[in-house]
Amino acid sequence: MFAVGCSPSQPEPSTNAPCTRTTDLIPVGCAAARNTKDEREVQVSLTAKGKKLFNQSGCLTDKLVRNSGMTAEDLVSLNERVQSLRDAIKRNNNGASPA
Repeated sequence: MFAVGCSPSQPEPSTNAPCTRTTDLIPVGCAAARNTKDEREVQVSLTAKGKKLFNQSGCLTDKLVRNSGMTAEDLVSLNERVQSLRDAIKRNNNGASPA
C-alpha cells in the first residue's frame, strides 16, 4: 500500500481540496481509503484484480526494448533527456506545470 495526496509544501490548504477530495479517479484494480489520522492522505492498494493485472503486465523495460528497437541504455538516456526537458519547462514557468 502507498499513500497519494497533495504536496505538504503547498501553502494554501484550499489548493489541496481538489486532489484529496476526489477518489473516483482511482484506476480499476485499485482500492482507496482516506487515512483516518490525516484526511489529506489517501491509502491506495491493489485489489485481487489489480494484483492479477500487475502480474500479467510483465516488465515494461523488456517490452520497450523488444518493441522499440532501442537498447536499454538508449531508453535510459531518452528518459533522462525527457526529464531534463520537463525540468527546463518547469524552471521557465516558475515551477508551474505548462498549461
